[in-house]
Amino acid sequence: MDELARALDWPIQRAADALDALSRRPILSDPLTVEQVGRGAFAITPRPDRLSSAQRDALIVGPRSPRGTRK
Repeated sequence: MDELARALDWPIQRAADALDALSRRPILSDPLTVEQVGRGAFAITPRPDRLSSAQRDALIVGPRSPRGTRK
């Protein structure tokens, strides 16, 4: 959550409230879903009932380089 707040330049409480809203109203993130994967850790994943396997595969992201190090 800290990383999300930092990336968006939001207070931590605002990021927490946004994630809470998405968990209570999943339609807000459709066709994606936000899953808690650990304490304070979240993942955004495509919903299999809303996207085809080809669409889901197209959204898979590999490891990213730190900002400013693109080649």
